[in-house]
Amino acid sequence: MASRCDPSCVLAHCTRAYVAWRTGRVDLAMAVAQQAAARAGETRHEREREHVQAVVAMQSGEQATAHDCLGQIAARYPTDRIAVRIAGLRRAEEVDLAPDAPELLAARQALQVAA
Repeated sequence: MASRCDPSCVLAHCTRAYVAWRTGRVDLAMAVAQQAAARAGETRHEREREHVQAVVAMQSGEQATAHDCLGQIAARYPTDRIAVRIAGLRRAEEVDLAPDAPELLAARQALQVAA
């Protein structure tokens, strides 16, 4: 696991927190979110800081803020598959996606870049 191999990898902690939340492991999500927040000062890139903000918002119970943050990451960094996927899942849970929804556009663009 990346977070054990490199404890300073903030994105690994954030990813573990996202997966834990999606799978209902709130206890693990809260613990990992604290680890990510504690390492926020070690981030090397704005995208990492934004992921930490999203995880801290989730930890604080501010789901809408967290998902807005993830949507912004997905829009700015369309190859960030974590942000694109979670933002898209959240949006799909709320309403049926319109063909021009920002999350879908970001996901399509990410797929085109990866191909």
